[in-house]
Order: sequence, then structure tokens, then C-alpha cells
Amino acid sequence: MKHQNHQKITALIILTTLLLLNGCLYSRIHPAGMEPCSSPLKNLNYEIMGQAQGQASNFSLFWLVTVTPHADIERAISEAVSKKNGDTLIDVRWWIEKKIYIIGTVTIIHVKGRVIRYR
Repeated sequence: MKHQNHQKITALIILTTLLLLNGCLYSRIHPAGMEPCSSPLKNLNYEIMGQAQGQASNFSLFWLVTVTPHADIERAISEAVSKKNGDTLIDVRWWIEKKIYIIGTVTIIHVKGRVIRYR
């Protein structure tokens, strides 16, 4: 009897923990901005490699303790540019997505634009 109660309590604790750790409580996307280019153009002699999107994220445990590197727009731009083997991004748009969980917050910076490569 005592063993059965112990198993029920353990199962209840595991189930409660799984329910608390899963599921987003709140999610919001904030438009952040638009720019003609991500860095000053070196020259106007370039080719457009195509459209690409990149992102960089950050997780803060209990909304205070930063566990991963901060979400950085430069990291997101670099990811987008590397997808097309280019040099920089033009017609840049970015937005910030924030997801709140019981155990912390995830912040994601999204970047989208046209990748160019200098000739």
C-alpha cells in the first residue's frame, strides 16, 4: 500500500513538472524596423543572390538569468547572408518575437532581406 502511494505521488510530480515546463504562456511579435542595407555598401557593383532569412535567439531562465548569448541582430544578419554565400543584406526587415514560459523567456530576432555579393 505504501509503495502504491509513493508511485502515485511520483507520477503526479512528474506529470505536473511536464505540464509546467511545456507550453508557451504568451507570445508576441513586435515589428522592429526596415533599412535599405545592413551595412554601408562598398560599391554599387554587386549581384543579388536571392532572398534569405536569419534569426538569433536568447533564453533567460526565470526571466532573469541569461543562459544563452543575447539575441543579436548582427548574428541574425550573418546567418541570412551565409545561407546565400553573400557579402551583405539589402532591403532589410526585422522583427522581434518574445515567448514567455513558466520557466523563462525566449527572445528571437528575425531578419529578412536580399543577399548581395560584390563583384
